[in-house]
Amino acid sequence: TSLVKKLKDITNQRLN
Repeated sequence: TSLVKKLKDITNQRLN
């Protein structure tokens, strides 16, 4: 599922 990917993407954006 891309749910984890989405969550990771959001976290990455927040970190960025």
